Amino acid sequence: MAKRFDGRRVLIAGAAGALGSAAARAFAGEGASLFAADHDGAALEALAAELQFDAGRHAVTDVTDDKSVAACVAAAEVALGGIDILVNASGIAGPAGMMIDCALEDWDRLFAVNVRGTFLMCKHTIPAIRRAGGGAVVNYASSAGLAGDDSL
Repeated sequence: MAKRFDGRRVLIAGAAGALGSAAARAFAGEGASLFAADHDGAALEALAAELQFDAGRHAVTDVTDDKSVAACVAAAEVALGGIDILVNASGIAGPAGMMIDCALEDWDRLFAVNVRGTFLMCKHTIPAIRRAGGGAVVNYASSAGLAGDDSL
């Protein structure tokens, strides 16, 4: 019996985190071919072992670095024979406490991962998706955007 994502090729950024690994398990369970990217090499290896995909199907990637993302996407396109779907699950939470007490370096890191990382993954992956004939981009975001926070 065919599965929903049979024949689909999926690149997941942030694949070793909670949301990314859940997406990886779901896509794999529905027949997709996966390429996993994450900054945490040990967690990435554990996910690869769990889902039983080889070393050519995952890469340690810094989503804030243009060259790292470009290399990841190129490797994914070769390994999968194209990319149909990008899942952007990379993200970090901001520092706890009042915004006015937040160090500029922490703020910059938050935006580098959550905004620049999403941008770079899309910038480099969308041309590959177009070459494959079209597909989808899924950008994860936090539920923190749905409610106010008294720490401002």
